[in-house]
Order: sequence, then structure tokens, then C-alpha cells
Amino acid sequence: MPKPDRLPYHQQYGVSKRPFYGYFLDKKGQWFDSHKIGVNGPMFHFSDANRKVLHLWLLSFERHALVGHYAVNLK
Repeated sequence: MPKPDRLPYHQQYGVSKRPFYGYFLDKKGQWFDSHKIGVNGPMFHFSDANRKVLHLWLLSFERHALVGHYAVNLK
């Protein structure tokens, strides 16, 4: 993984700088086309009750409907 200052511009500003914005990247650092995958607006947060549980919310394209809610146990 390159050093943060050598990453492409769009990868330098992650959730620590913009916590209310998210996007999917492939292994080459390219954006997934939300028109092709039908998902837009992924949101992540840790559970208040258990900081080892990460919640993933997937919203449909244009954020009109909830596609899924997943809880991941990080042991």
C-alpha cells in the first residue's frame, strides 16, 4: 500500500477527514460504478454496545431504499 501522501487524490480523504461520505473502490483503487452494482451510499459504524461489532448499511442507487444491513463481528 502506498504512503497516504502518494495515494491518488480521491483516496487521501477517507472517513477520518469526511466521516459522512463513503464509496467503494476495487483492488486497483478505481471507483465501482454504482449504476452497475446498484448500490450507493454504504455506511459503516461500530455498535455502541459492543465496539467489536461493525455495522454495514447498503442503500440502493440514489439512496431510495435499504438493500441490506449486516453486522460483522470483529474478534
